Amino acid sequence: MSLDDKFRLMVPARFKDVLQQKYGGRPGATQVVVTISPDPHRNAVVYPVAEWKRYIAELQQAPVLNRYNQQILTFVTSLATISELDPQGRIRLERKIIEVSKLEKRVMVSGSTTSFLIWDEKKFNEFVEETITTADSTTDSAMNQMKGLPAGGPVIVNRPTGEGQ
Repeated sequence: MSLDDKFRLMVPARFKDVLQQKYGGRPGATQVVVTISPDPHRNAVVYPVAEWKRYIAELQQAPVLNRYNQQILTFVTSLATISELDPQGRIRLERKIIEVSKLEKRVMVSGSTTSFLIWDEKKFNEFVEETITTADSTTDSAMNQMKGLPAGGPVIVNRPTGEGQ
């Protein structure tokens, strides 16, 4: 996938369908919030407005005296912008989002049932290689942490099929 010269991203069909059916109804009426993920990868992350409100409400429940929680809240809200799904199924990313997430022209999209991440393609491929390299210990640790947690839905990853995409 590619960002165009105006920093627009064609939302993959699976995400677009969910956005329109569950949150908006039609192109031009579906708004999303675009910000930066607070994780170490600093990807752009896209939330339907309703999910963004839930996410922020959860962050606001964190103890005010916890400096880290407040830092995350400030970070994600100060960079957040509203984007509207246009009739062609694209969203526009602000320049600051592009800069902080270090997105180049070629990007990857991955996500769950409530949001999706926009990765720089090279950074995504490095992440995949690192994850494969550390899979055994990471998987054991993650499985132990996930015991008893509800499922968050499937992860969808769009891999490029060719350079002309």
